[in-house]
Amino acid sequence: MVGGFSPTSNIGHDYAPSTGAVLADDWYVSPGFPIPAGGTLDSVRQFFSGFSVPADDDTIGIFLLTGSQNPANASSVTLLQDFRGDLYQADATYRRLDPIPLPATQETAYIAIRYRNAQVSSRWLTVRFDNVGISALTTSVTPPTSEMITSVFPNPCMDEINIQHSSEAGAIVLRDYLGRAIHDADIIQGQRQTTLSVKNFAAGLYVITIEQNGRISSKVVMKK
Repeated sequence: MVGGFSPTSNIGHDYAPSTGAVLADDWYVSPGFPIPAGGTLDSVRQFFSGFSVPADDDTIGIFLLTGSQNPANASSVTLLQDFRGDLYQADATYRRLDPIPLPATQETAYIAIRYRNAQVSSRWLTVRFDNVGISALTTSVTPPTSEMITSVFPNPCMDEINIQHSSEAGAIVLRDYLGRAIHDADIIQGQRQTTLSVKNFAAGLYVITIEQNGRISSKVVMKK
């Protein structure tokens, strides 16, 4: 889609005017990531437009899944944010969601966005989400941070992805949607940007994870 907060693309869903369709119930689910000591969902930007607001039989929400990328098979499905209330402001403006704590789990975790519109041909609910960031704790006393990765571009990408980050020595790992490490690179002390080649990888969603000084920060990226 176009019209992202940064740079031009986003995760989005729209209504289906005059199609006669009744129900849309769709999930976007991120690649898997580890949070054995917990973490936070941070930096999410949400954008809503249209002439309607979610009704009681609709769902616009962000969830945490564990154990499976398929919500039907997940060992737990936890609602992190429900947008059916005051947070749904249909004024076509990107707003930043407050950071949300993520509970510790020994299973692979996934961030999921659910769009359920019970009157999809007549109830105008247009939603977009962008800049989804995940900060993981390595110990129960290490504070989460979203400042380790300051920018990822272009996103979506085709041949390479540039990661701007803090200047501490560390490592970058690129993981596929199953959470498997498929590419890595070292961060040299003082280095503030790392470029990864992704041209040989299949189109889809990936997670970039940075570890520096015992801290972990992650960003979801899309390969076209």
